[in-house]
Amino acid sequence: MPFRVVLHEEAEAEAHRGVLHYLDEADDPNIALRFEAAIGRALDDVADSPERWPIVDSESRERMYLFARPFNAWMLIYRIDEATVHVIAVAHGKRRPEYWRHRR
Repeated sequence: MPFRVVLHEEAEAEAHRGVLHYLDEADDPNIALRFEAAIGRALDDVADSPERWPIVDSESRERMYLFARPFNAWMLIYRIDEATVHVIAVAHGKRRPEYWRHRR
């Protein structure tokens, strides 16, 4: 049975801003739709098998899911708590490393 997935409000806003970025900047507006679909697949993947992706911080037990090409600069940062996956960031890897550390 899949885990329940809960997005931190800032992670939800980051996902939305990412979609808007691709709508505004990409030559093809379908890229924004593909990015939105990639977010959905990532959330489904971590719901189905959250322990599959590596722990990136042993103290907080944060894990990192890397998106596939062409969105491979993006990642989900999440924690597992019993039957819930808490997504704390939908982050672009080239911007402000570990800015989400304060989120709970």
